[in-house]
Amino acid sequence: MPLRLLSIASLLFTLLFGEVSDRNRDDASVHAELLGALDEAATIAAEHRLNVDDIPEFVTVWHRQELRALGIKDLFEALSLVPGIQTSIMQNGIKKVVMRGFNNPDNITFDRFKLIIDGHIVQTAIFQNTSYYLNYPVELIERIEVILGPAAALQTSGALTGIIKVTTRNSEGNEGALFARAGSYEEVMGGFCKTYAIGENRSLGLDLYYRRHDRSLEASEYILEGTSPQISKDSEWLRDYSIGAVYKEDKFQLSARTKMERHGNYYGWEEHLEMTDEPSMQNRYFYLQGRYENGISDKESIRLQLDYNHYKFDSTAQDYIDTQAGKVPYDFALYLSEESWQFDASLTSVRFQNHTLKGGWYGSRTRQIGDRFDITAPGGLTNRTKLIQSGLSRNLSSLYLNDMAALTKSTDIHLGIRYDYLSDMKKGYLSANASLLWRLREELTLKIGYGHAFRAPSWVELYTYPNPGMRVGDPNLEAEEADTIEGSVIYKPSLNSRLHINLYRSRIKNLLDIFESPRTAPDAPGYANLPSRFSNGFELEYRLKPAPGHALGLSCSYNDTDYITEDGIHQAMPGVAHWNGYAYYIFSLNASSGFSAYLRYMGPRTANEDTNREDVPSYTTVDITYSFALVRGWRFFANVKNLFDEEVADLSYHGRHDGIKRAGRTWFLSFEYPL
Repeated sequence: MPLRLLSIASLLFTLLFGEVSDRNRDDASVHAELLGALDEAATIAAEHRLNVDDIPEFVTVWHRQELRALGIKDLFEALSLVPGIQTSIMQNGIKKVVMRGFNNPDNITFDRFKLIIDGHIVQTAIFQNTSYYLNYPVELIERIEVILGPAAALQTSGALTGIIKVTTRNSEGNEGALFARAGSYEEVMGGFCKTYAIGENRSLGLDLYYRRHDRSLEASEYILEGTSPQISKDSEWLRDYSIGAVYKEDKFQLSARTKMERHGNYYGWEEHLEMTDEPSMQNRYFYLQGRYENGISDKESIRLQLDYNHYKFDSTAQDYIDTQAGKVPYDFALYLSEESWQFDASLTSVRFQNHTLKGGWYGSRTRQIGDRFDITAPGGLTNRTKLIQSGLSRNLSSLYLNDMAALTKSTDIHLGIRYDYLSDMKKGYLSANASLLWRLREELTLKIGYGHAFRAPSWVELYTYPNPGMRVGDPNLEAEEADTIEGSVIYKPSLNSRLHINLYRSRIKNLLDIFESPRTAPDAPGYANLPSRFSNGFELEYRLKPAPGHALGLSCSYNDTDYITEDGIHQAMPGVAHWNGYAYYIFSLNASSGFSAYLRYMGPRTANEDTNREDVPSYTTVDITYSFALVRGWRFFANVKNLFDEEVADLSYHGRHDGIKRAGRTWFLSFEYPL
């Protein structure tokens, strides 16, 4: 780890372990902290309210109160606090979440993890991308739980590198709130959440938010030579909202949510400024979910869940063609949509002593609705075609079985197996998980686990037509498959101190990525199954509460993922840092005010050796947050991000520049009022 990070971490330790006054702390606040330590629970693995250290799975949990104290604004920022995850933004504004180094440096659209919102699996067959949900504000989140590594047998098909599970305040029925935020680049955000009791065993929860900003960064160096755009800054403006509802009656729950995100094209699809800031990318996602849970005996319970979702993608963009008169701009636009039904029926049994068995059947049907690809020439003539093959559908049928067993008082095991059959690929795939937990002593726990999972190719990877600027799909692609073995040590001498270290080795075979050299007819670059890639590393996380009102967190991750270029060069994975980490300190000044400092380090990231890209240098940012409780429950937050205005950039996709520049120092003010 770099010396700068170590020195600041050392300073934080000095501050924390010095003499701490607690004269302003009362018994109630101490009791609240004790309850907070006991509530470090996870539902992601077994749907039991168990402490994360008492289940065999490898889970990281963050709660809203911690995230708010650190000045975290949304889900995207929160994921940077998960050891083993690195986040970045592409040149056209698509957000990337890379787990344990498995980046696709030449592929901008496809997730290898699964995102679950209140039990709904956010999925699309066209792109398999959930970037549009990462703006979801922390104010509406109750808890974030993350499993890294293949996890399909535990929760859902296609969880190749992990699962991100978000539980909203609305679904938990906890205290509501009215909130607002304002900050740099004319950012404003406001919303509320509230659960209403409407009768015996009945409730209705509502939430909504709206967020917008007009961020634009100096980008004159991104002007393509020979062009004269009307702008000299990038286009990062954002319009984003979500509306959700949850109705509960006894054993039945009905929930719905619509999510829309629309933003400018940042530095352009081809990494040079477009003529104006009007072109944009828009994602709309709606889901409706019905769920029924009930005990059918004193040993068995059933769960039935039916989901419907509709996805719509609209994008307009500009590029340039060479003519005798020079480079002339042309427009292109994509309009894509699909709908999906999902049904899950499961039975959970504790009939056998020391075993919790859960088995079930999952099925989904996804159907293509719309596909239009318009290319408008400089003279105004529009050629209307399609991006992918027409009339597509995908039926997925799955059988799964999980067993969580207590072998002895100090040893637990979790075994899971899942079989999935995909109709459009006419193939079936097996997923498996096995993990073992040993409690060596009350304060010391060891875990070891193995996981195998797959990700089926998206429709874009399988069926894209050879349109201008598009990579060609290959209907003969195989699903990519991942294997991971990992082990961890958890040392927890008290409720207020926890050290967690993970070691892992992973492999992805039949890896899906873009191969720029022509692979299939017609003679154009396309998607291909590439040789296996391996990833090794460790993750360390330490959380400490040395005294009432004080909290410290440290994390350090190391990753070494191999990558083979098209020219056969072996190198470190482009866009992924070997080292990254963070340190934070939260101090409650008294019962009504608090302060936090959050330091984040990202090591240098290697460029692709086949391109002229420059390596992206390391950076260290410091955020500070002050919170204050006003009268009648109002709470005020003031935050400065990147306090020292460090230069931050992400890897350049096309290699035309030294990196995708990000905003420097920014600030925001926010208010929250309990309802």
